[in-house]
Amino acid sequence: MEKNCLQGVGLRLPPDYITTINTYADERQISRAEVVRHSVMLGFGLLQAGVSPDIRRVLTLLENINLGITLMVEERDPEHVDKLLDIAMENVDQHHG
Repeated sequence: MEKNCLQGVGLRLPPDYITTINTYADERQISRAEVVRHSVMLGFGLLQAGVSPDIRRVLTLLENINLGITLMVEERDPEHVDKLLDIAMENVDQHHG
């Protein structure tokens, strides 16, 4: 996105949101504006698709899937169980930045 095409929008947020945005931006060495832009576009994309995710449900489903896969690996290839989390984290870093 070119900076000369950007337009400002006033926005008021609770202090805990600002803290979360600041922390996220600092950890990734990006601007607060970039964090907000990405968040808005992700959220807007979900709204346009008619999706209103229940984060707790999403996390529960992910944990359930993870447990199922872990159990299958434990049965079929137990020496690789300890490597699953490391491999998953590598994949997250590689594919989801």
